[in-house]
Amino acid sequence: MIADLAYREVRGWHGAIDLYVPEGPGPHPVLIYFHGGGWRMGSKASAAQHAGAWNAMGLAVAAPAYRLAGAAPAPAAADDALAALEWVREHGTGHGLDAGRIVAAGHSAGGLLALATAYRAADPPAAVVAWNAQCDLARYREERLTAGDPVAWLEEADDPEGVALSLSPLHAVRPGLPPTLLVHSDRDPRAPYRDAVLLEQALVASGVPAELVTMCSDGHLTAEHPPAEVARGHDRTRLFLGWQGVLNAPASPAQKSLHMTTR
Repeated sequence: MIADLAYREVRGWHGAIDLYVPEGPGPHPVLIYFHGGGWRMGSKASAAQHAGAWNAMGLAVAAPAYRLAGAAPAPAAADDALAALEWVREHGTGHGLDAGRIVAAGHSAGGLLALATAYRAADPPAAVVAWNAQCDLARYREERLTAGDPVAWLEEADDPEGVALSLSPLHAVRPGLPPTLLVHSDRDPRAPYRDAVLLEQALVASGVPAELVTMCSDGHLTAEHPPAEVARGHDRTRLFLGWQGVLNAPASPAQKSLHMTTR
């Protein structure tokens, strides 16, 4: 692991990236992993628990830090995520990474950042993989306000409603977006499964290759899911990225355009 490579400095905040590069000759396709934590906690170090599975697929992992609510309100974290993508494109080759095969990925709040990054980038990644992500940030914000538990990262922004809409994956759907894999538990208590279903349906209707992998679980965090469901999510990730040409796997035209909900 290569730790703390500087990728951005904003108003005294120093953003760093950790790299987990598999053995063997490169360049390696790279998965940029955005950690979860409700945009108020967590760290890039959490990528270590997943990096082994992704390295085994042949993916390098780039895990960036981003500004949390205590450091800067939305959309700061999303802007940092875009900057991390740009850094990997510009500097990744020097670390054995393939800048032409980049995947934006994340879990929970990080899954939202992965989707927002892929859908906002002028030069988008080859694919996006989001586990238990907030797929409709605008509705999530409204539900949290109604429950009396506002999302500080959003409510401290200059225009909370506008920012929530601009970063909401469901409101950003249009033709030409990167192929999208959603992995979501059917009874997630924090990120509504319903919104993952709606996002997958909207992407398919717009002609975007998309798949929703439904885990049979009432958990939200990876450790809360049955291990077999997590393993199935990783298996579908490997297949999906193979079909999209990110990983070295044969794929027919029909497979590349696959969209389906799998259980």
